[in-house]
Amino acid sequence: MNNLITENYLEVIPAYGRDYKNGKDAKAAFLSGRDFQMQSIHHGGGYVSVSDFAEGVVVNVRYRKMQGMMPVTVKRSAEFLQKQAHTAAIVAPWPPVNPFAVAGEVVETEDEATASRASEDTRQQKEGV
Repeated sequence: MNNLITENYLEVIPAYGRDYKNGKDAKAAFLSGRDFQMQSIHHGGGYVSVSDFAEGVVVNVRYRKMQGMMPVTVKRSAEFLQKQAHTAAIVAPWPPVNPFAVAGEVVETEDEATASRASEDTRQQKEGV
């Protein structure tokens, strides 16, 4: 939970073409962790959710085809925090980190290396090498 957004009154709109008919539904969706898109030049218009904002920050959530706006204060329930901690504990980095890789080098995974060797062996058998 590092690098949380601490600015107040940033505007977000529902992501992926979603829309909400009223502020109550939009607020519930935002606080439940649904994705929204940032409408700020400073934050690049990326996708965000409640987990990206610091506790207590006020976010303006748009709804009804961007005609309505509901200020929402970021609050996280104990259930949300527990779920987030559990998810963070089981998520492993992908692709797996190779400690022997040189910066910028593309490294095959074990499955890719096995498939590559098998196709190389097949090619050599066809060529009679």
